[in-house]
Order: sequence, then structure tokens, then C-alpha cells
Amino acid sequence: MPLMLDSPPPEAAPSDPGEERRRLHHEADVVIIGAGILGCALAVALGNQGRSVILLERSLKQPDRIVGELLQPGGVAALEKLGLRDCLEDIDAIKVEGYEVIYYGEEVRIPYPAAADDTEKKRPQGRSFHHGRFIQRLREAAMRTPNVTVIETTATDLVKNGWTGQILGVEGKTKGEKDYFFGALTIIADGYASKFRKEYIKHTPVSKSKFWGLELIDADLPLPHHGHVVLGDGAPILLYQIGTHETRALIDIPENLPSASVKNGGVKGHLRDIVLPSLPKKVQPSFEAAIDSGALRSMPNSFLPPSTNTNPGMVILGDAMNMRHPLTGGGMTVAFNDAVLLSELLSPELVPTFDDTKLVLKQMERFHWQRKSLTSVINILAQALYSLFAANDPQLKALQLGCFRYFHRGGACIDGPVGLLAGIIRRPFVLFYHFFAVALLAIWIYISSAGILNLPAEDVAVHYGFGKHGKDLTKENLKHALMYFWLYQICYKLLGGFTKLAFLCLYFRLFWCARTFMMIAKVTIVVVIVGSLAFACGTVLMCTPVQKSWNRQLQGECFNYAAFWYAHAGFNTLMDIWIYIMPLPVLVKLKMEKRDRYGLYFVFALGAFVIAASVTRMVLLNPSSKTPDPTWGSMDALIWTEVEANTAIICACLPVIRKLFVILWCRLRCKHADEEDRTPIVRNPRLTSLASKSVSYVPLAPIILPSGDQDGDASGMITLEEMFKTDAGTAQRLAKQGDGMQGTTNVTVNSAKNLPNVEEEDKTMSSAGGIKGPANPHGGIQLTTDVTVESAENLPDLEKGLNASDTLTTHVTTEVTTAAKAKRNSFAIMMDLLRGYG
Repeated sequence: MPLMLDSPPPEAAPSDPGEERRRLHHEADVVIIGAGILGCALAVALGNQGRSVILLERSLKQPDRIVGELLQPGGVAALEKLGLRDCLEDIDAIKVEGYEVIYYGEEVRIPYPAAADDTEKKRPQGRSFHHGRFIQRLREAAMRTPNVTVIETTATDLVKNGWTGQILGVEGKTKGEKDYFFGALTIIADGYASKFRKEYIKHTPVSKSKFWGLELIDADLPLPHHGHVVLGDGAPILLYQIGTHETRALIDIPENLPSASVKNGGVKGHLRDIVLPSLPKKVQPSFEAAIDSGALRSMPNSFLPPSTNTNPGMVILGDAMNMRHPLTGGGMTVAFNDAVLLSELLSPELVPTFDDTKLVLKQMERFHWQRKSLTSVINILAQALYSLFAANDPQLKALQLGCFRYFHRGGACIDGPVGLLAGIIRRPFVLFYHFFAVALLAIWIYISSAGILNLPAEDVAVHYGFGKHGKDLTKENLKHALMYFWLYQICYKLLGGFTKLAFLCLYFRLFWCARTFMMIAKVTIVVVIVGSLAFACGTVLMCTPVQKSWNRQLQGECFNYAAFWYAHAGFNTLMDIWIYIMPLPVLVKLKMEKRDRYGLYFVFALGAFVIAASVTRMVLLNPSSKTPDPTWGSMDALIWTEVEANTAIICACLPVIRKLFVILWCRLRCKHADEEDRTPIVRNPRLTSLASKSVSYVPLAPIILPSGDQDGDASGMITLEEMFKTDAGTAQRLAKQGDGMQGTTNVTVNSAKNLPNVEEEDKTMSSAGGIKGPANPHGGIQLTTDVTVESAENLPDLEKGLNASDTLTTHVTTEVTTAAKAKRNSFAIMMDLLRGYG
């Protein structure tokens, strides 16, 4: 039976040796400091695994805090995994279905998204409650858990091995007396004001504001069962219901805020004069009554980056190790998911005993990296949203408006961000995607509102004077010119990545049958994506604060421009060269017609010019980075940047443009045939090219054509695929009479296997599916035929096989061999197909 206050009830005797060891000798497998959110959850998880746990808490009275009152759906799911779902019952918890953002009185609803694999599309729910009531339920669950003993004591120090430095346990004071508790592993989870953090973690919490809390009674919220974020001229305001009659109001007040100074009436003066008018009208009466009651409390809003636990015998977790701004309410979600992950990594199957210090430290390193899929998203989102919502800079205000308009678009524009915030989506890439989407939308809104419709950032920069001497510009125009030049740099780095990806995707179409080449291409794609995003983000955060990138008079720090630009130029040029030479070993082996080879040479000549432009730009970067007149001195490098970017775009588009010209040329030839009163021939360049290259098979059954058509021309054949799309009757007539079509015969293939890859030399069309019935009632034998796929929608996918319903059109050409002997080089077949469909 678990015990409390280090003394068992009179009727309860020790029921097992482990309990007696914890109660009398204060020894266990694990000693946990702090019976809060994470401490209780870990005690239950480890106790249920059979570990002996001592849980220490300074005071077991119900705590009274103004944060830790909102549990996101991701935290509810983690609570269920821990078997603690019932702790949300009987505490008057309120269901939370999402958020309501109010921007200068304009509202937008942001519900939690349904899971992608949920067929019923039920939206998850969070919970909001009084923090103290929830903590008490967690402590009760810990006391009920086998192998767990809860003791009320004050931890004062850690017990160390003087020789190795390993942590052996905890020193504390119980009822005024010194006490000791020993365990193979000591877990410190004593919260945001941890007394042990400073000695073992090099980072210190950073706090630039406080949340001041009020409890509103019977407040009339605009949207029940939703958290409310109110945005206006000041810092953000949070409103969410924590009980049937109680609503929590949290007001962020930055340090040294003039409106909250003693001169202006202090915090109450700020709440009454600034905050109250910005609230929805229906909330104002209860808010004013809460101000008059005088029950104001505060909590610092702190940020502390996570650290890897490297101290033998000890682990620091929870707010003692990692904190983020409580604006998004993600703290408890992170804590419960940490408890789930840590209990899995320290399970008896993986770590039989905590005495194996090296193994425990190895698992803690895995814990540090595996938790990032969730915690990095929530941490970044919390800090970014606070910086955005509390912005007072005009440019950041524009980004704030862009964020709100992004939410207005609905659909994925709200499902993605709120899914990240709720702990449902755990993919950092989704965060990057929405970050750039919001930024681009904000830029568009900002430019549109300024009346500037020339979207390219370099054109807008020129509009404000970029390309002129800085001394000839006003301060305001100089600032705008540099700001749009900064935006242009971001777009350029992303553009370079996209053009490289276009070439790599083309390689995927061309060389799908070369496994080694495809693997190299995939690795290259990852490098290009990661590198482009890294340099784009680096450009965004080049200066601290960000505004210093275009306002050089602000106080702050910036990267070394020359080093950063050269690093990007080196990466960009290196990847250009690599992507340029990747296909060369394959291409030199191809047998192509002269016109195709010359076209390929032209494309690669343009690619070489792109590399030359990139190298030239790199040479010009040094004077551009050191010029004291950036609007004038950067022009030489900027011109070659434009040349490089535009030539790369042309190169990437040429293969697709070729298809357009092929289609136009074929239509012009058909039109010319009509003018000469010839029977119209609809040519499909995909099929005629494939037929002309004799991708051939030998059918078993004899095929004979009507007399007078033994010399049919495959390159001039009419494809039934296109004919049926326009007029089935015309197609049938042309099949019976007309320009060379008398000799076509339909062959049905029943096998879905890839016919060009028939392995057995003697395998015939009959054994692979075969011809149903005689090909022609007139008899006769013709052993050499060409077979062209009529339903040629997916010619590049021949490797995947033909459908049973595909029709093959046969036509006499030249002698061929069996499929096994006529099997050509895969790259040559692919290039033939490329010439057919562009």
C-alpha cells in the first residue's frame, strides 16, 4: 500500500518488502522530486511497470495557480495512454473544442482538426479546469498505484558520490528533521522555480513579461467551449472557462510597460484603461467586476530551451528543464507526452535496472531527440505566436494581420496550425510550411495595401530607390528599399531550391529504372530541400531584431553578411554542378538521333551557363557585402543573380515546352492535310514514336492483312485512342477504309505483366494472355509485326504492367525477334518514350 506523510494508517501494515523498504529505509528504484503534473504521471507510469518509486512533495495541500489550466487534445490522448483519463472526471472540467481569435473585434473560429485516419471525422477535445483540483486527482492516482509511496517533505539538496559525482538520492527535511531518500535514479521535476536547475543546466530561464490573472464569474463568452485570444493594440489576452461559473482571464503585461506604471495606476490602471475597452462587449461587465474585487495574481512567462541529461543517476524534467510561453497552453501536453515517452524508453524490457547508469544515460539521449517531434513544434509555435501577437512594430503588425487573414481562409489553413498547437500533428515540416505560407500572405497584403502591385520584390525595391545612391534617397525610402531587398533574398533562396527540384523531378521521370541513380537523386532532393529552407530561414533571422535587416539604425546584431552570402553561394554553385553532372554518365551511353542529341546538348549548354552565372555572382559578392552604399553597390551581383535565376527557370521549363511544340506541330500538319483534301490523319506523337522505334513482340497466332497493304507505314498510322475521343463513327470508317488503316488488327492482352520484360525466349503471346480467336478470317501468315499500345496515357509506366483492358494495335513493319532477344537497354527505351511524350 502506498503511504503518505511517511507514516501508515493504523489499520494498514506493510504488505510487501518494497513498501517496507520505502517507508522505513527510504530506498527505492526511483526518487521523484515534485508531485506536480509530470512527477505524478511518471510515478504512476513507473509504478505500473513494477518499479519502486518514492514521490516527494513539499506540500500536499491543493495548489492554487493561474496557469496549467488548459489541457490540449494531445495531452488528453497522452493521459489516456498513462491510464489517468479518469483524473479529468469530477473536477468540473470544461470541454474545449478549439479557439476563437478576436482581432480588433473581428472573430474567426479555429476548431481542432479531425484525425486523418478517423473515418467518422470526430474532432478531438481538450479540457480546461482548476489547476489545483486536477493536481489533487493526479496525486490520489499516484497514492493508489502499487509500488509508489508519496511523502510530504522539502527537498533541500542532492546526495552525491564524492568520488564519481553520481547522484545517489535526495536530502530533505521532514517535519523539521533532516531526512534522506535513496534511489538508483533521481528525477527532478520541481517546476519553473526549480532550486536544482542552476547547478546542472547551463541555460537560465528568460522572462520578459508576466501573465496577470483574473477569475471572472458567469462571464458571457462569445463562443462557449472555446479558448479566446483577443488581439488589439496591446499584448494578447486569453479567456477560457475553467468551471461551470468560472472563467480565467490572463493578460500579458511586458516588463516596463508605460501604461502599467505606478504613474498610470499600475496593473489595475492598465487593465481598466487599455484591456477592458478591447474586450467583447458581453465580457466587459464580468471583467470589470473582477478588477473591482482586487483578486489579482501573476506568473512569469518564461522560456527555457531543453537540455540533454548527462548527469549520472539524475534526470531533470518538466518546467525545471524546458519551458515555453504559456500562450498556447502546451505545457501540460508536453509533460504528459514526456512521461509516456520516458516510461517507454526506461521500461524493464529495455533497462532492466537503473543501476546501469550508462544505459540510462544512453536512453536519456534518445529521449532528448525523440521528444523533439512534438516539443520543438509546441515550443517554437508558442514563442513565435507570442512574438507575433504581442508585436508593436509596423512590419510585425502586418505579419499579425496576415496570420489572422490566413485563419480566415479556413480548411487546411486552420487545421494545420491548430493541429500543431494541440499536439495532434507532430511534424515540424508542417510548421515550416504554414510559417512561409503566412509570411507570403502577409507580404501580399502589405504590398497590396500600400498600392504597389508589382509583386516581384526586386521591382518594389527599385520603386523605392534600389539601384540609386543611398544619399539620394529619403530615410523612409531607403528603409523600404532595403526591406524589399531583404524579401527578395528570401525569395531567391527558395527559387534556387525549386529550380533544382524541377531538374531532379525530371530525372525521376527519365531514369526511373536505374535504382542506384534514383537513390542518389532522392538523397540530393533531401539536401536541396534542407539547404534551401535553412538558408531562407537564416536570411529571415539574419539580424536580431529582424527589423535591423532593413533599418540599420536599430540597436542589435547581424550575421557576417559576407560569410553568410558566400556560404549560400558555395552551396548553390556546388549543387548546380552536382545536378548538372549527375546524368552525364548515363546520357553518353544513349543511342539517339542527331536532332535529339543536339536538343539535349542545347539544354546542357544552358545548364553550364547557369553554373557560369552562379560563379560570376559569387565573385561579385565580396564588394557587395562590404559596400557602404548597399542600394548602389549591390547592383552588379544582383544583375548576375537575376541572370542565373531566370536562365535556370528557362532550363527547367524546356522539357515541358517541347511537348507543347510537338502538339502544335502535329496539329499544323493535320491542318495542311485537310487543305490538300486528303483523308485527315490524327497522329499521336506518343504512339507513332514508340511504333517507329520497333518496341516489338512476336504473337503466336498468324496475322494477315488484306492484299495491297503489306507495306504499311507505322509512322503514319491513325490511333483509335484519339479518334474515339472525337467521333467513334469516323474512327470505324477509317479503320475499314482510308489512309493505310486497312491493316490494323486489335489484339487483347490478358496478362498484366510487363510484356517488354518477358524472360523466357519461347514464351508467346498466347501463354502471356494471347490472341482471342483468329486475327483475320482470310488466313495467311505474317510472322513479323509491331505492337503499339493504343491506350497510351501512361507510357512511362510500362514497367508497372499493362491492364487487362489495354488494346494493342498491330501493324506490319520489319523483322524482329522474340521479346527476350529484342530487349533493349532500359535507358534507350526510356529516351524513346521521352521523345514520344516530351
